[in-house]
Amino acid sequence: MSVVCSGQRGLVALVAAVLLAGTVPRAYGQEATDPTDDSLMDTADQAVIAPPPPTEKILLPKPRKRKPVADAYAAQGVGSNVFRFYPTLEIGAVATSNVNHSSSARKSDMGVRLRPGFTFASNWSRHSWTGSATADFLRYAKDKTEATSTAAAQTELRLDVYHDTRATLDASYSRNAIASGSGEVPLTALGSRVDQTIAASAALAHDVGPLTTQLRLGLDRSTYGDVDLSGGGTEDNSDRDYTQVSVALRGSLNRGAVISPYGEVAYEPRFHDKRTDRNGTKRNSQGLRLSLGVTLDDDPVWTGDVAATLQVRRYEDSSLGTVAVPGISARVTWRPTDLTRFEFNTGASIAETVVAGTSANKTWTAGLDVVHALRDNVDLSAGLGLTAEKTSGGTDWTTSTRLGVAWLVNPYMTWTAGYEGTYFNSPSPGSDYQDHRLLSSIILKR
Repeated sequence: MSVVCSGQRGLVALVAAVLLAGTVPRAYGQEATDPTDDSLMDTADQAVIAPPPPTEKILLPKPRKRKPVADAYAAQGVGSNVFRFYPTLEIGAVATSNVNHSSSARKSDMGVRLRPGFTFASNWSRHSWTGSATADFLRYAKDKTEATSTAAAQTELRLDVYHDTRATLDASYSRNAIASGSGEVPLTALGSRVDQTIAASAALAHDVGPLTTQLRLGLDRSTYGDVDLSGGGTEDNSDRDYTQVSVALRGSLNRGAVISPYGEVAYEPRFHDKRTDRNGTKRNSQGLRLSLGVTLDDDPVWTGDVAATLQVRRYEDSSLGTVAVPGISARVTWRPTDLTRFEFNTGASIAETVVAGTSANKTWTAGLDVVHALRDNVDLSAGLGLTAEKTSGGTDWTTSTRLGVAWLVNPYMTWTAGYEGTYFNSPSPGSDYQDHRLLSSIILKR
């Protein structure tokens, strides 16, 4: 009886082993055996091969998804989910080698600088509203007459009227201080001349297939401040004040490419507050501006706009000839690496003048700025600027150089230091000057 039971137990064990061999899962990348394979039917003279011993399963860590890197030193801003405001306050010191921009009697001075400002942006799902404003107050310890106050502000409201139609409303303001010896400010002027410009425009853009058309209407108001003279008296510049109306039509080809060509034509008449200037000349004029260029959109490598321009202005007074100024208008940003950024800009303009027998002054500008991130919170910068102003007496050249470093201490404070050099060369005797400045400031952010 024991022999029979032992045989039965052996038979059961053999059947169990066969069943177990047929149900072992795939291991070591091998395929499971197919029980219907004919090659396995004749196995009477083959030994039964036991499955390999189980091994411990190694769990490899899953690769992490790369998250966008947030700027740990960026300002946080204040506000709600609808609007976000970013206020700043810069407090600094300035040391200059030629405070009064004199050709011979140079005077060094020290000054303090206060520069409040802010930017804002909406967080709307469809439309957008952005803007910025800043003011710059500079006071010197010795020469009180060279104190300056400048300001700039701009805002833009974009409304998506329809899926292929957009409306844009924008406005801007600028207050600039023009030093003596430049911009037709007399060398005998005490302090700078204050020029102000207020501009507003409305544009409507519509997409027709790959073509985008835009109509823009604008209104600019420019005023020129009076200046006190060292010999006594005041220069009245109210005859320079004028209003400019503009109507511009633009067409661009958008096919989703990096380079999109466009063309623009604008009519820009100017109307002065006074019919005649201090010399009895009628300064009202009719202007035409033509542009042919391309927009660059290969973010984050290339972004910007480059165009060949031609500006023509014809004056009401028959004694003034028509002025034509060709040029290149560009604002291009090139980021060859994540750490380095190049910014290039050029422009051309027709500036008003009150010199008898002269229609206008022609101005060309060009600038290049480079910013390199030495570390996550340390930026090095350098810049070079050039301005050529062709006047009745010749061409005035202004060259500017810049070097700086910015240390982002934390999201709420940045320390900056730098150097600025200005070299003014003019054919007018006694007008050339150089000015070298050292600057340092603390910028408080929120």
